[in-house]
Amino acid sequence: MAHRLFELYGHEANMKLLAKELTPLQGIGSQTCITFSVDGSKFAAGDKSLTAVWDMSSWNKIGHKRLLRKSASVMSVSHDGKYLSLGSKDGDICVVEVKKMQIHHYSKRLHLGTTIATLEFCPSER
Repeated sequence: MAHRLFELYGHEANMKLLAKELTPLQGIGSQTCITFSVDGSKFAAGDKSLTAVWDMSSWNKIGHKRLLRKSASVMSVSHDGKYLSLGSKDGDICVVEVKKMQIHHYSKRLHLGTTIATLEFCPSER
């Protein structure tokens, strides 16, 4: 199945709707969570063993790596797009430098008995 992106050009009196073909995200399988950067330039997806990040302008994969030893249940991209945070259902949190796909910070079982439902970066910080 082909996915399409539609772009709308013009003003009220003269509008054009152009369809563009998108390259499918091949080989990523079923994902447990996804997120987009605030500026829309990056897309991240994770499953039980692998997290991958794409540049949205070209759909080139920035990187992919096994970061958590379990499924990520929530993700967030920093406002500057440099970091990706991942959280698991049992309280593990991992912060990754996107460009290198290297772990910057890892905390295990921060809130025992509590599922991490959301992660967000502070708007004024990374």
